[in-house]
Amino acid sequence: MSQPGQEVEYSASLNLISTTDPSSTITYANTSFCDVAGYSRQELVDNPHNIVRHADMPKAAFAQLWQYVKAGKSWMGLVKNKCKNGNYYWVSAFVTPIVNSEGQVIEYQSVRSRPTKEEVKRAEAAYKAINEGKQGGPHFRLGYGVLLNTLLVITGLLSAFQAVTSYSGISILTSAVLLLALLVNLYAQQRLSAVTVLAREAYDNSLMEPIYTGKYDDYSGIELALRMRQAELRAIVGRASETSADILLSAEDEFAHTQQIKTNLQEQTLATEQVGVAIDQMASTVREVAENASNASEMTVKAQQAANSGLVRVEETITSVNALHDELDDSKRVINALSESSRQIEGILDVIGTIADQTNLLALNAAIEAARAGEAGRGFAVVADEVRSLAQKTQASTGEIHQMITQLQDIAGQAVAAVERGGEQSEHCRQQALAMGEQLKEINLVLDAVTDSSHQIAAAVEQQAGVSTDISEHIQKINLLGNETEKTSDISVESTRMLVDRLEGLERLMNQFQRRH
Repeated sequence: MSQPGQEVEYSASLNLISTTDPSSTITYANTSFCDVAGYSRQELVDNPHNIVRHADMPKAAFAQLWQYVKAGKSWMGLVKNKCKNGNYYWVSAFVTPIVNSEGQVIEYQSVRSRPTKEEVKRAEAAYKAINEGKQGGPHFRLGYGVLLNTLLVITGLLSAFQAVTSYSGISILTSAVLLLALLVNLYAQQRLSAVTVLAREAYDNSLMEPIYTGKYDDYSGIELALRMRQAELRAIVGRASETSADILLSAEDEFAHTQQIKTNLQEQTLATEQVGVAIDQMASTVREVAENASNASEMTVKAQQAANSGLVRVEETITSVNALHDELDDSKRVINALSESSRQIEGILDVIGTIADQTNLLALNAAIEAARAGEAGRGFAVVADEVRSLAQKTQASTGEIHQMITQLQDIAGQAVAAVERGGEQSEHCRQQALAMGEQLKEINLVLDAVTDSSHQIAAAVEQQAGVSTDISEHIQKINLLGNETEKTSDISVESTRMLVDRLEGLERLMNQFQRRH
């Protein structure tokens, strides 16, 4: 025997349900089974069922279980299971093979309930005896009907013998009554035997019969069969109740998922409507951008025309400036010529100055000589000749000076005319510059309009970018909602699949129950 642990008590109303595949690997465990055993569902599923086997359980009991279920029969018996923490709990297990439409075993189902204390005590004693190599069950069945018949026969024979020997009326009556009782008992025994045969056909287990009933006789076999049918009904009702509860939970989850899908679809519809509004706004913005772009294009053409006109004006100004430059060059040459004439005048004036000096000197010498000679006149005559010669030279120089001045006046007149022409050209240039200024003003106005249009275009583009951002966000939200809806749909599909699996399992169980009954 193993080290004793604490027994785990649980409610008699609980059904501890599990299923395994044909290789005894756990495929399902309900919440009650997990709670009592102390395991999570993840720790049980896909693990061998012997994870809960207790060491006190004799191998013969499990060998008997497999003998029954592999033969396609259900098995009922008391089992001591081990908890995860080392404690234990007793169950009255009803194990039945589940077959498909082709008769192949696809799983084993075990529905467990809490046994009575008396049943547990009898099971502990029986399993201990088996583990110690002692008697594994009763060797013979006590037949109450056979015993009663034997007693009646003996009593009847004694009464008949007494009646024959004593010829007593009472003895004869007694013998008749005993004979009648014997006949009635024989009929009852036949009926009991027939019922016993039916009971053995329903469930015949010499190991579990005394554990469940405390007896091993004709009636205990019938009681065991009734307990077997009761366990079978409890298993069916328990599994159906478990499946119904799962169906209810699945239906509630499915309803919640459907509600979530509905909410997501509503939000998705709203987001789609917002996308439509944003697209309309973007279309309006695009139209404004197109109009502004068209206006900007027209203004650009006008600006180009104004710029071309300004270019012509500038070219005319350049031509006028070139002409002014040429006139100024002419003025420069005239002025240079005037300067040269002035220098020549200076040379002539130098000559006149020299002559004047000589004339003065000669006049002084003549005066001196005249003073010395007195009345003599020869020296004075010489001086007079020289003075006359100088006067002639002076006259000649004066003529040349007059000619030079005249020439200088002509040159000055030419210079004045050149300057006047330069003024006219300058005025023309000024007028051209004014006209060009007006053209440039027009260009500036057009460019200002272009700038304003550009700003409007930029604002419209920025607004369009904002609308595009809103569209992108709404589209992302739609994508997220779509993903959530897809996940919710996957969960819904999985829940539906599990629901269908449970319904199919329940259908197989009910079909099997119908086949047996």
